[in-house]
Amino acid sequence: MTLYLRKAAIGDLDMMMSIIDQAREVIIKRGIPQWQDGDGPSREIFTEDIKREQAYVLMLDDQIVGVGTILTEPDEAYDKMKTWNMEFSGYASIHRVAINPDIQGRGLSKMLLSFLITAARLNGYQDIRIDTHPENKIMQHVIQSSGFQLKGEIELSVPNGERLAYQLILS
Repeated sequence: MTLYLRKAAIGDLDMMMSIIDQAREVIIKRGIPQWQDGDGPSREIFTEDIKREQAYVLMLDDQIVGVGTILTEPDEAYDKMKTWNMEFSGYASIHRVAINPDIQGRGLSKMLLSFLITAARLNGYQDIRIDTHPENKIMQHVIQSSGFQLKGEIELSVPNGERLAYQLILS
């Protein structure tokens, strides 16, 4: 079994959207109002992420099994919160994280997050941030078990936009 992270390419879009659509269905079944009503990752958003070389795919034996994005631009919702550790001038934020639901439960979410953290650090970021919906207990567990500390709540400008915000400071 070979597991690795690589930058996404335009040719990956169909598989990336398939994973997102399947993950969205799982979220709906769990009663979590995240990525609903048009606020979730779209083909257009991922296309821009790919063009900016900020989208990544998790590969398992030559198959895309996960997706995630590392944004390095300031985030208005994050910048409003005052409880961040401001030791560093810039930060990277991890978004649009999903694993193919057919293979969930094998620790791949934590591996994907670990690889994204490593990619952010290799690109010079020591301050890494992430958020998730307060009802998404599984993602909260993955985030916290990856070393992130809860810093507070933010509000995204989307329906059901409340999110728990986390931060990881690396040396």
